[in-house]
Formats: sequence, structure tokens, C-alpha cells
Amino acid sequence: MSDRVAASPSDNQLHVFVEPSLRFCMSAAATRLGYAYPSLRFVVDVDGIAVTGLINDESLLQREVLHAVYREHILYQALPLRHSLIDGLLRS
Repeated sequence: MSDRVAASPSDNQLHVFVEPSLRFCMSAAATRLGYAYPSLRFVVDVDGIAVTGLINDESLLQREVLHAVYREHILYQALPLRHSLIDGLLRS
């Protein structure tokens, strides 16, 4: 399957700016969003995530993108704690 998808004339584009401190989470968030919204295309760029497709509600989609980025950030922050808990349980 090709990574390039041609935009149809009815497609909309939305760019969601992501704060610099969260940008390392954009790729994982874009992948997760691709599964949640298969009719849309999510592309990570320098300062955010570009969305292409038939966008019904830009405000809602922007919140969804930022929520996905923040979820990935929380997962990243909690990973050492999760590893410690699992190690502690396995050693008991």
C-alpha cells in the first residue's frame, strides 16, 4: 500500500499545532489516529500534524488530535513506573 494518498477535490485540510515539548509524541499519535479515523490522512510535519480528508467538524478533530498527542505523552511518562511495578510484582 502506498504512503501517498491523492486528495480529492472535496477534501479539507487541517493543521493542528503541537507544543514543542510534546512533539516527540506526534508520530505515535498520528498512527493511533489513523486507526481511529481511517478515512482521514494524518501526516506529521515540523510543528504539528496535518490532517487531510473529509473533515466534518474541525474543532472536534483538533481536540481529538491534541488528545491523542497528550495520551501518548502520558504513556511515555508512565512507562518507567509501569516497568517498576511489573518488576516488583515479578520479583515477589
